[in-house]
Amino acid sequence: MLKSLLTIMAVTSLALVTNGSMVSAKSGKHHHKVQKVKFYKAVPLPIIRKSLRRKGFSRIVYTDRRLPVYKARACKNGKRFMIRLNRRGAIISRHRTGRCFG
Repeated sequence: MLKSLLTIMAVTSLALVTNGSMVSAKSGKHHHKVQKVKFYKAVPLPIIRKSLRRKGFSRIVYTDRRLPVYKARACKNGKRFMIRLNRRGAIISRHRTGRCFG
Protein backbone atom coordinates (compact mmCIF):
# COMPACT_ATOMS: atom_id res chain seq x y z
CA MET A 1 0.00 0.00 0.00
CA LEU A 2 2.71 2.47 1.01
CA LYS A 3 4.92 1.47 -1.93
CA SER A 4 2.12 2.03 -4.45
CA LEU A 5 1.30 5.40 -2.88
CA LEU A 6 4.95 6.49 -3.18
CA THR A 7 5.13 5.43 -6.83
CA ILE A 8 1.94 7.37 -7.61
CA MET A 9 3.39 10.47 -5.92
CA ALA A 10 6.66 10.11 -7.83
CA VAL A 11 4.91 9.70 -11.21
CA THR A 12 2.62 12.67 -10.48
CA SER A 13 5.51 14.95 -9.51
CA LEU A 14 7.44 13.97 -12.67
CA ALA A 15 4.41 14.67 -14.82
CA LEU A 16 3.86 18.11 -13.28
CA VAL A 17 7.22 19.61 -14.18
CA THR A 18 8.80 18.99 -17.59
CA ASN A 19 10.80 21.41 -19.72
CA GLY A 20 10.09 24.34 -17.40
CA SER A 21 6.33 24.29 -18.04
CA MET A 22 3.65 22.78 -15.93
CA VAL A 23 1.75 19.74 -17.15
CA SER A 24 -1.53 18.57 -15.72
CA ALA A 25 -1.28 14.96 -14.48
CA LYS A 26 -4.78 14.08 -15.70
CA SER A 27 -5.06 15.76 -19.10
CA GLY A 28 -1.41 16.11 -20.06
CA LYS A 29 -2.01 19.71 -21.25
CA HIS A 30 0.71 22.29 -20.77
CA HIS A 31 -0.06 25.23 -18.52
CA HIS A 32 2.31 28.13 -19.05
CA LYS A 33 3.74 29.87 -16.05
CA VAL A 34 2.26 33.24 -15.17
CA GLN A 35 4.77 36.03 -15.62
CA LYS A 36 5.42 37.86 -12.37
CA VAL A 37 4.93 41.62 -12.36
CA LYS A 38 7.20 43.71 -10.18
CA PHE A 39 5.29 45.59 -7.53
CA TYR A 40 6.98 48.53 -5.91
CA LYS A 41 6.01 49.16 -2.33
CA ALA A 42 4.87 52.62 -1.42
CA VAL A 43 7.27 54.88 0.46
CA PRO A 44 5.81 55.96 3.84
CA LEU A 45 4.37 59.48 3.92
CA PRO A 46 6.77 60.80 6.62
CA ILE A 47 9.73 59.93 4.38
CA ILE A 48 8.06 61.64 1.41
CA ARG A 49 7.51 64.70 3.64
CA LYS A 50 11.25 64.78 4.47
CA SER A 51 12.20 64.58 0.81
CA LEU A 52 9.82 67.46 -0.02
CA ARG A 53 11.36 69.53 2.78
CA ARG A 54 14.83 68.84 1.33
CA LYS A 55 13.55 70.19 -2.01
CA GLY A 56 12.54 73.44 -0.31
CA PHE A 57 8.84 72.84 0.38
CA SER A 58 7.21 73.78 3.68
CA ARG A 59 3.70 73.66 5.19
CA ILE A 60 3.10 70.24 3.61
CA VAL A 61 -0.48 68.98 3.98
CA TYR A 62 -1.62 65.75 2.36
CA THR A 63 -5.04 66.12 0.74
CA ASP A 64 -5.24 62.58 -0.70
CA ARG A 65 -3.35 59.71 0.94
CA ARG A 66 -4.69 56.95 -1.33
CA LEU A 67 -2.55 55.22 -3.90
CA PRO A 68 -1.62 55.12 -6.75
CA VAL A 69 -1.12 58.92 -6.51
CA TYR A 70 -0.69 61.02 -3.39
CA LYS A 71 -1.78 64.67 -3.43
CA ALA A 72 -0.43 67.42 -1.20
CA ARG A 73 -0.51 71.17 -0.76
CA ALA A 74 2.82 72.81 0.01
CA CYS A 75 4.61 76.16 -0.06
CA LYS A 76 7.92 77.07 -1.67
CA ASN A 77 9.44 80.55 -1.91
CA GLY A 78 6.15 82.19 -0.85
CA LYS A 79 4.10 80.34 -3.46
CA ARG A 80 1.51 77.64 -2.77
CA PHE A 81 1.46 74.50 -4.93
CA MET A 82 -0.78 71.49 -5.42
CA ILE A 83 1.60 68.55 -5.83
CA ARG A 84 0.91 65.05 -7.18
CA LEU A 85 3.35 62.34 -6.06
CA ASN A 86 3.78 58.74 -7.17
CA ARG A 87 4.16 55.82 -4.72
CA ARG A 88 7.92 56.37 -4.51
CA GLY A 89 7.62 60.05 -3.64
CA ALA A 90 8.64 61.51 -7.00
CA ILE A 91 6.77 64.65 -8.05
CA ILE A 92 4.52 63.87 -11.01
CA SER A 93 3.10 67.36 -11.36
CA ARG A 94 2.83 70.62 -9.47
CA HIS A 95 0.44 73.48 -10.10
CA ARG A 96 0.67 76.88 -8.52
CA THR A 97 -2.50 77.64 -6.60
CA GLY A 98 -1.70 80.95 -4.93
CA ARG A 99 0.53 82.62 -2.38
CA CYS A 100 1.67 81.53 1.07
CA PHE A 101 1.48 84.14 3.80
CA GLY A 102 3.46 84.35 7.00
